[in-house]
Amino acid sequence: MVRDDPPLRTRSRMRTVLRERDLAGITEVLVAAERLLSWASIPQLDGGHDFVATSTALRMVEETVRRALTGEPALGEHLVSARDLADLLLRLGRAEYVLRDAAEQHRSATLRAAGEQLRALGAIASAADLIARVPRVLAALGFDRTSYSGMHTAGQLTMSEVVHVEGDAGLAAEIHRLLGGQIHRVGPADPEADMIRRRTGMLITGVADDPRIPRQVIEVFHSRSFVAAPVFAGGAPVGFLHADRDYHVEDVDEFDAELIALFGAGFGYALERARMLGRFARLREDIGRHLTGISLRLDQGFVPPSPQQLEPGAVRQLVSDREREILELLARGQTNAEIARVLHVSEGTVKTHLKHIFHKLGAANRAQAVSRWLGQEPG
Repeated sequence: MVRDDPPLRTRSRMRTVLRERDLAGITEVLVAAERLLSWASIPQLDGGHDFVATSTALRMVEETVRRALTGEPALGEHLVSARDLADLLLRLGRAEYVLRDAAEQHRSATLRAAGEQLRALGAIASAADLIARVPRVLAALGFDRTSYSGMHTAGQLTMSEVVHVEGDAGLAAEIHRLLGGQIHRVGPADPEADMIRRRTGMLITGVADDPRIPRQVIEVFHSRSFVAAPVFAGGAPVGFLHADRDYHVEDVDEFDAELIALFGAGFGYALERARMLGRFARLREDIGRHLTGISLRLDQGFVPPSPQQLEPGAVRQLVSDREREILELLARGQTNAEIARVLHVSEGTVKTHLKHIFHKLGAANRAQAVSRWLGQEPG
């Protein structure tokens, strides 16, 4: 079981986004409501309250004030000054506006950040590198614990293949040790099955009492809530992203479910692109090896000409198009590694082409091959 650590963060997103005076104003409104409506059930907010909890509290207080102002019989004996209640209602309206505006700004900034992160992931050509990085990138959008679980076989989830815990690599390693690689068979009633069918993310609350959640996950993560989304590549589900926050500070919400769904879709496109590039690279290497074998067999009976036999323009007829490209790059002074990068081949392939060039031109080294290519060596 994972140790019960202190909160990973000490401030919720709301407390980070709101200005101190706005946060103080909201707190003062709730304190005033508690004083004026002492007979009512006013929601209590701890130091880690978030957008959803605070917005819910303000709405509940507003509803109670409106009921009191309309003189609901059941509240008659508790009525206080109508002026005080009206003033409280105005302050509640201002507090809700400030909170709603801050929440919208936060959501817009988070969505912009998600787009930037996805564009950065799209530049990574290796599928393995993408999977290794994605939990850390996802955490940068405001989550505390994130993981990627692969689906290498239909209906089977390989749990927590990569885990990230913001600010605590040791805890991430412990979670991976306890859960990483375990196989979870996805049943038709599991949330993952529903997410695959609907191709969308999901918010899971009341985790500890949810029979659909594997017990080992509950015991390791101690989550009250989490969000998850499937990752599709090539039209098929290939994995899942999971994320939560330290419940001591705040829970995840519906916006987080939408966010991880959007991020999962974008990550799926990046993963599909990387896998396609990998297939193309392997195919290119296979074709290169095949063509090299053909060239070697053709060269076996070839007798290279002497320098005196090479007439102007004859060199260009002796070499292939690819060999001409390499000779041009050699003439510019580029190394094997630089040539390999320009032509998108391996250094080994460049070396093989150079052997063919030396053989065809009767050259002993690079300088002599370039000299003959440029027609500058004296006869």
